[in-house]
Amino acid sequence: MKISVLIVAHNEEEYIGKCLESILNQSQKPDEIILIAHNCTDKTIQISKNYPTIKTIEYNGPAGIPYARIKGFEIVNGDIICCIDGDAYAHKNWLKNIIKPLIKNNKITIVGGRLIMTNNILWRLEMIGQFIRRKFLNDEISQFASGGNFACRKIDYEKVGGIKPIIELKDKLNLYFWAEDYYLSQALRQIGKFHIAWNALVYTKMSPEQEPIKIQPKLIKKWNHDNNAILNYFKK
Repeated sequence: MKISVLIVAHNEEEYIGKCLESILNQSQKPDEIILIAHNCTDKTIQISKNYPTIKTIEYNGPAGIPYARIKGFEIVNGDIICCIDGDAYAHKNWLKNIIKPLIKNNKITIVGGRLIMTNNILWRLEMIGQFIRRKFLNDEISQFASGGNFACRKIDYEKVGGIKPIIELKDKLNLYFWAEDYYLSQALRQIGKFHIAWNALVYTKMSPEQEPIKIQPKLIKKWNHDNNAILNYFKK
């Protein structure tokens, strides 16, 4: 079984080196590492070329992370695709831990790892709360994998049509954000099970425009709105 790591990055010159090194230093090595550098105007691509074993794709298509992920899933060759963002870095056992449920149980169609915010206490608490609700309370709205820390089989991704539908649904459902990760999680739950891998750790930071404490409640409210809209879409 071939394992691919798919990294999506937009102007991540400050973080991309640490991200790539964390993947190269995994305790279990992937068969393929692909970086989709989408619409980059900084040194992200230049830095990535210091890592010749990583295949860097310069993508200058429509702006927005869903377009970059769609491109990445079209290119990867692995049976299992493990996703991380270019502004994050993974624990050395991340890959081993996030693919294990998919290998052991063919009824599981998507695995979400634990995303740890290193620069925002309030959001870190929210992420811990989400994790508890997913893992122990079976809270339906919390049954999703973050786009910056998940794994799925390529065959299952293709079976549900990938994330292309979210391009049109964003306006139709009046979403604040793209929410392609939430959409994919719910689509894959229709044909199998979601699993949370508590020991698949990825570390990241809140973006500067989202970091101020005073805007956190509004952000959470918007995310919950989008998640509920997508969840209800699949219930129809």
